[in-house]
Parts: sequence; C-alpha cells; structure tokens
Amino acid sequence: MDRNRSLSQSLWQAFRRYALLPMIMVELALITIYVVTNQWVTQQTKQELVETALSESTQIAKRQATVVDAQLVSVEKQLALYRESVAAVLDDPRITWQGHEQWTQGASGQFFTRKALGQDGIAAFYSALTPSPQQNLDRIEQLRMLTPVMRQMVADDSWVQQVYFNTHDSLNVIYPFIDVGSQYAADVDIPKFNFFYLADEQHNPARNPVWTPVYLDPAGQGWMLSVIAPVYKNDSLVGVAGADVTIEKLINYLTHTQVPWDGFVVLASQSGKILALPERAQQRLDITVPQSYAVKHAKRDETDYQSTNLADINGAQALLSHWQSNPDSLQTIALGGMSYIAAWHPVAETDWQVLVLVEEAKLLARTNNIYRQTELLSLILLAGLVIFYLLYFQFVKSRTQRFSQRLNRNLKKLSDALAKTGRQEFELTIPDLEAPELNRLALQITQVAEQLRSNLFSLRKNEARLRFALESSGESLITQSMEYNRVEVTDNFRVISQRAEKVFNLDEYSSWIHPDDREKVQALRLHAQQSKQPLSADYRLQRKDGSFVWVQSRGQVLHDEASGQELIIGTLTDISERKAIEQNLRAAKDAANEANRAKSKLLSSITHEIKTPLTTILGIADILRYKLANVEHRTSLRRLISAAEHLNHLVDDILTLSKLESRALQVSAERVTPHRLIAETIDWFSEILETSETVIQCELLDNPPELDIDPIRFKQVLTNLLSNAIKYSPNNSKVKVIEAQTEQVYTITVKDEGWGIPPLYRERLFESFNRFGREQTAVEGTGIGLAICRELMNLMGGEVSYQPQEKGSLFILSFPVR
Repeated sequence: MDRNRSLSQSLWQAFRRYALLPMIMVELALITIYVVTNQWVTQQTKQELVETALSESTQIAKRQATVVDAQLVSVEKQLALYRESVAAVLDDPRITWQGHEQWTQGASGQFFTRKALGQDGIAAFYSALTPSPQQNLDRIEQLRMLTPVMRQMVADDSWVQQVYFNTHDSLNVIYPFIDVGSQYAADVDIPKFNFFYLADEQHNPARNPVWTPVYLDPAGQGWMLSVIAPVYKNDSLVGVAGADVTIEKLINYLTHTQVPWDGFVVLASQSGKILALPERAQQRLDITVPQSYAVKHAKRDETDYQSTNLADINGAQALLSHWQSNPDSLQTIALGGMSYIAAWHPVAETDWQVLVLVEEAKLLARTNNIYRQTELLSLILLAGLVIFYLLYFQFVKSRTQRFSQRLNRNLKKLSDALAKTGRQEFELTIPDLEAPELNRLALQITQVAEQLRSNLFSLRKNEARLRFALESSGESLITQSMEYNRVEVTDNFRVISQRAEKVFNLDEYSSWIHPDDREKVQALRLHAQQSKQPLSADYRLQRKDGSFVWVQSRGQVLHDEASGQELIIGTLTDISERKAIEQNLRAAKDAANEANRAKSKLLSSITHEIKTPLTTILGIADILRYKLANVEHRTSLRRLISAAEHLNHLVDDILTLSKLESRALQVSAERVTPHRLIAETIDWFSEILETSETVIQCELLDNPPELDIDPIRFKQVLTNLLSNAIKYSPNNSKVKVIEAQTEQVYTITVKDEGWGIPPLYRERLFESFNRFGREQTAVEGTGIGLAICRELMNLMGGEVSYQPQEKGSLFILSFPVR
C-alpha cells in the first residue's frame, strides 16, 4: 500500500478493487451458473418426480393390496374358530328346542323367526323344501348358544357384515337378525348356492376355510364375498359356517385411500372388471361404476357382477395386456387421451388387482411453471444488475471522497482522547463530532475511561477480598502453566497437602495425583486449554504423609497479557467428607434398587407359576359345567369357578402392578364408545350380584363421546372399582354407575352404600397394599386395586379421584374429550 496516497484515494481504490469489481464478476458468474443449472435441475426434478411417483404408486398399491389381504385372512381365522365352536355344540343332547314364540310358519310352508331369538340375537329360517317333521329344531337352539361368538365376530371386525350357518336340509341361522320371512324365497334350496356347495367334499376335499367368488347375497346385502368352512360329523357334511364381507365395504375402503398428486385407486378383477373407482376418477375417464345392488327371494346363484370393464377405456388395452402377463408391475400409460403413471399389485386371496393412477401433467405442472418463472427472473436480474452497477459506481466514488475528509477530522479528535487514556489521564473532554455515531463513540470512550479508573480501584479491592475469602473457606488458589511447567498455590494448600511450598514443578504436582486419576486430569487440562472451556475435576491428591485426600479443582483458561502465556487459574478444595457421604448414598441406593428388582422378579415368577394351573382349572371347569347333571355337583363347580376366577383376577392384578412398577406396561388406545365396555364389565359380576343380592343401577348418557382408551385396561379399572363397591357394601345394597359430560371432560362415577374410607387413610388412598384397616376382616383383597387404577388411568391420559360421602364411597374416572 502506498503510504503517500490520500485516505480518499485509498478508500476508493480499495473499494473498487476488493468490492465492486469482484462483486460484479461473482454475480455475473452466479447468474450464468443459475441459468445453466436451472435447466439441468428442472430436468432432473422432472425425472425424480416421475421416479418418485412410480415408487409411491407402487408402495400404495402393494400396501392397499396387503391390507385387504390381511383383513381377509383375519376374517378367515375368525371363521375357523367359529367352525370349531359350531362343531362343539352341534347335536349336543343337552341342548334341545325350547319352543320359542318367535318361531312361526309362513303361508308357503316355510318356518322362520319373526323376531330375534334373545336380545340382539340370531334369525333362523327353514325352507319349505324340508317338511316340519323332518326339521331338526334342536340345531337352532344349539346354534343360538353361539350368539355371543357371532356377535363378537361382527363387533371385532368392521369388514364382517354377517355370520351364518347353513345345513344340507336348507336351515339357515344368521347374525345379526334380518327379516328372513320376507327376504328369503319360501322354497329356497340352500345347497345349490356357491356359499354351500363350494365347501363340500367335491369342491373342498381338504375341508379348510375357502373363499367364494363375488355373488349377489340372497340375504339382501348386495354383492359380497364369503369365507366358508364345512362342519362334519362322523365324516358326513352337516352344514357350512360362513362370514360375509360386502363388496361395498371394500369399495368404501379403497375409494378413500389418499394418493399424492391428486391420484386415485382402482380395484378391478384380473379380467379388467372395475369394482371400485372414485367419482372424480369416473368423471376424468368418462365411465360409471355401480355402487350397490340388493335382491329378494333369490333361488339361484347370481355371480355375474355388472360393472364397467377397463377395456372400455380408450388406451387401456395395453394396460390389460401387461396386467395379465405381469401381475405386479408399473409403467406410464395413456388413458382417455391423458398420460398416467400406473402401478398395480394383486390381492392374494382373490383375483383382484389394486391399480394406482397419477396424471403425469398434474405431477409436473408445478415444476414447469417454476421453470418458466425462473427464466423470466434471470433476464430481469441481468438487466437490473447492469443498470444498478453503472449508477452505483459513480455514486460510491463521490461519496467516498466526502466521507474520507469528514472521517479524518473526527478520527484525529478520538485519537487524541485515546492517547490520554493510555497515559492514565482519565479526565477527558472530547469536542462535538460531525456524526451521531462518532459522538456515541466519543461518549463510550469517555465512559470507558471512567470505568477503567473505577475498575482499577475495584480490582485491587476485590483481589484482597478474594484472597481473604479463599483463606477463610479453606480453598486454595491454584495457577497452572503448562507452557512453563509451573504451579503456584496459596497458603491453604499447606492445610490440604501438608506441604508448605507455594511453587511447584507441574510434573512434580502431577506425580502426587493418584495413578487412577492422573490420566483423566491431564486430559481435562489439555481439553480446557484447547477448547477454552471451564475446567472441573475431582481427583485424589497424595499428602506429604503418603495418605490421599479427595480434592475438587475448578478453573478457567485465561491469557496473561504480560507474559503472553495461557494459564489455568482456579481453586482447589478438600472434598473428602462429601465423597464419603456420596459413597454411602450410592451403596444405599444400589441396595434399594436390588431389593426392588428382586421383589418384582419374585412377584412375576410367582404369579406366572400360579397363572398356568389356574388357566387349566378354569378350562376344565368350563367344560364340566356343560356335562355335570347333578345339582350338588354343579353348585360345587360354580363355587370352584368363582374361587378360581377370583384368584385369577388377583394374579392379573399382581402381574399388572409388577409391570407398572417396572415401567413395562403399555396401553393400546382405540377410538371406542364406553357404553359397551361398561355393559360387559357389569355383566361379569352377574353371579356375584345374584349371591350378594346387590343391585347395580346405571345412569348413562344418550349420546356418550368416543374416547381414545385401551378397552382392556378401561374394563380392568372399572372392574376394580365395582369389585370394591360390592365387597365393602352390605347385602341388599345399591351401587350406582353414573355418566356425565362437559365440553372438556367425560366422567364415570361409581357410588356405593358401604362403610366408606376413614379420614385417617384418605391421604394414602392410592398406595399399594393398603386396605384401610380392613386387613383382619372377612372381606377378601390385597389392597392393590386402587393403585393399579391410578397408574392405568394415567397411562390412558385420564385420572381417578375420590370424594368423601356421609355414607359409602364415591370414585370418579375422568377423561378429556377430544
């Protein structure tokens, strides 16, 4: 740099050389790179989008096909269990026809049920082809025993429309109830329908559950698919159990599948017949797909599902050709004059294909629009840049000259003030400068000078205070220099180490550190020096008499301006007493943790060992309940089952508590309405209520909210509260279950007329193994039910609370309403 050049010339030359010209060249290069790369990126983006769309479409097709297949397999497994239940009760001589008043004869000789057999029960129908003397009405009564099983199948699986059992003599038993008298033809011949004969020995020699083709349901539910399984007695086909899945439910599921880029899902058969297609897709492809169809008095199979074929769409012939030769693939095709990205995958249990279509134009529309906008923007930027720099170049040159002149005058005044400060002349008077920023700088220089004077005084005073504080607290000030291999300490170091010297060699000091701690301390020193982070280390230091003392060293890396070296300055404190306390606390904690683990392991082991024989006892007792005819034996058996169920419930509670304490229990939340769960829980207490003559009164809401809860754990909480209410209430008393709801909270209240909880025990109400003074009474219990209730409610996002009453107890379960 030329020292004879003026400030104005230097500023202008430096700005032009190091700012303007490089900036212009860089920006021109960036614009050029931007234009070139924009074209490349656009093409790559289009290619990537197409590949992504193909991949996404393939995944969607596979996922939806897998979901449909898994759902059909689930239905098949449920039917297999139902088939076993039918075989168990069929022709049981103990179960005979009860002559129900709902059973009536039609005008054409058919027999049927006018109403359901029992609450939410089955419907039954005997064709006129089977005369009354030949009808086996006992089978209706036997199948009625399986109503809970059929009801559970329909309730558990939303795809199952109805469950039924057909016999070779045209008896039909079906759940849920339908008006079979008006729906079925009087002389319907059931064995001639595919949902019967496809399960016989000729068509199904393996006797496994099989799926029917799509057929028109004679029960009036439209087009559907059935899984059927034969039931044999003595190697003779007695009948066929079945479960129906309506085509409409499959259509509704696939129609609402979300596909990116405004795409849609098509469900079609291998031959190309369309089963499901969204309305917006029908408008694009200019076709119509029927949704549902029902029939009455059917006497024969109807399997010709009337729907549009893919072959009717312009350009779909190529798709069908690829489809039939390769059942799992993807490609780009033209349909109805539009280019689509297509992917398909088969549904394993059927001859169906799930087809995903995405319009290529919609996929690339945004990318093309962005590319056109960036091209226009590039031209505008280039023109604006040229004009801007021509004007800016001239403006900066003139402003630089004037600025340098003003700056020289003001810098001279500030330079004089700083020179006085350097000579420790802190009384400064700086004349008024030409810019507010410079005046603020001048004010700051004046304030800094005043602060320096104050700091010099405070520094000397604080240094004396710090030294006195360190000496009083027993801490020693320690200064370490790794560069000069030197350590300096204050007087208190003599108390800590029994050494009177105040200056040591760093290597010598390191040799006094316990061998197990030495490497750690050296690594911490090095890390603090490199990272400039504070240093904190606990280690053992050898005293002069050879014993070791625990010390804590804390410090900070500081740069010594006088010597130019970096020092670690801090304190050294004797922490031997604290370390002894910490060691005792760790030993106590380890002992407590080990005892808790041993307790949890013992509880889990004992309860599992009890659970296995209990399950066997309950299973055998349940079988004997149907076989024992002696009244006295049946009474004893009921007592056995009651005691075993009580013990089983106790084991479940202990297992649950063990999992809760080990944090191993997780809840599976579902969106459910609590009415059904409340009813099932109360039904479980039916025998107990009959014995104690206790009455449960329910005050339920007409329209309760849906809750995100775990149904099993919800019933476990409600079971514990009802069990306590019944156990701790006298006979002939009432227990109330009351629902209530506000805008934000839904509650269930359980209120009894028992002895209540004494005030002495209310603070420990939800602690484990607390029976509130009832330990010596005849009432059974372990005192863990309320503890389990609280933990399970917390896991489900709710809470359980207790309100004292003049008579009895009142517990409230609260759930947030979302």
